[in-house]
Amino acid sequence: VTPVGLGILLTTPSYTVTNGGSIFGAVLGVTYLSNGMLMNYGTISGLIPVAFLGVEDAVVDNRGDIVGNTNGVLCVGGANVSFANTGRISSGGHGIYSDIAGEFWLDNRGDIIGDLMGVNLSASGNIDIFNGGSITGTTEYGIYTESHGGNISITNTGTITGIGSVGIYGNSLDGNMALH
Repeated sequence: VTPVGLGILLTTPSYTVTNGGSIFGAVLGVTYLSNGMLMNYGTISGLIPVAFLGVEDAVVDNRGDIVGNTNGVLCVGGANVSFANTGRISSGGHGIYSDIAGEFWLDNRGDIIGDLMGVNLSASGNIDIFNGGSITGTTEYGIYTESHGGNISITNTGTITGIGSVGIYGNSLDGNMALH
């Protein structure tokens, strides 16, 4: 799929997009405006290749490549995100950027690279990160997390790098933070 502005726009709940080829959107590659699941085995690219906007439940299983100019994956205004990555996510900004009202769960066994930050997560609930791969922020943080009402847990058996700043930054305003 290679349109001018949007690759795929989903407005009806519970759609699953399974990509084994190539999706390009000059602005947005795959965009969800309601609950949905993305299974990527191919390549998704664009200014923002994957966006979940105001979605209550988002599920991502990336085994391919997500290549973005500003953010690889953008999740804003929604509730809960469940994200598994064994592929590669790269972006000129943030590999994954999320500002949600619920909980964020990330299991990374691949590579996440952002020219600013690898992973930038803000949530009202718990943030759980399991990293057995590589997360890199080339000018700022590898992982930046902020929870406004939940706990932050980061378990790392891989590599987390903040080349221009700090590898991991965490701030749990009303909860606990644990590094394993």
